[in-house]
Amino acid sequence: MKQHEMLAFSLSLALAGCGEPTPVVVLDGWWNADFARETCRHAKEWSRENAALIGQAGCERVASCREMLPIVEACAVDPVQDVRSFENDLATEFASSAECHSVHLVHFGDPKESSRAASDAMQKAYYSLSLDFKPGARKQQWKMLSPPTRTAFTQGEGTPPEIAGKVCFIVKEQGATLAN
Repeated sequence: MKQHEMLAFSLSLALAGCGEPTPVVVLDGWWNADFARETCRHAKEWSRENAALIGQAGCERVASCREMLPIVEACAVDPVQDVRSFENDLATEFASSAECHSVHLVHFGDPKESSRAASDAMQKAYYSLSLDFKPGARKQQWKMLSPPTRTAFTQGEGTPPEIAGKVCFIVKEQGATLAN
């Protein structure tokens, strides 16, 4: 009986390697941080240009004030910390979601802090996931390019659980097959 169990175990290990390759998602932290910094730069510039008018007329009478003021306030701290916190929450959702089982998430910080895992992942076919990060926002805009031609484009908006769920659904090809 032990030989049959050992044979079945060995066969299951061998067959496990014969399935579809594990989808790899590279989270582009370099883009995410740069986008957040640029958003803050723009928000601070808008604030300087509109401070006098807001002081005179009030926020409700200044175009885009209700949209921009929360960003200006969120940018009072380092926006990169906000990005990294959101990325960590997103990674936690990938790690804890049953939908993301068998999806490999790798973080790419920037070329100076690139990890071995990110470098290795980017040598093969991978999905590139980035955030158009708006500091202080609960939901973030995301976009993803798919391998191998990197022309199939998907996008959306969501919280970390929503983004992880949609991304994993897409990379596991549970929906439509995309070809551009």
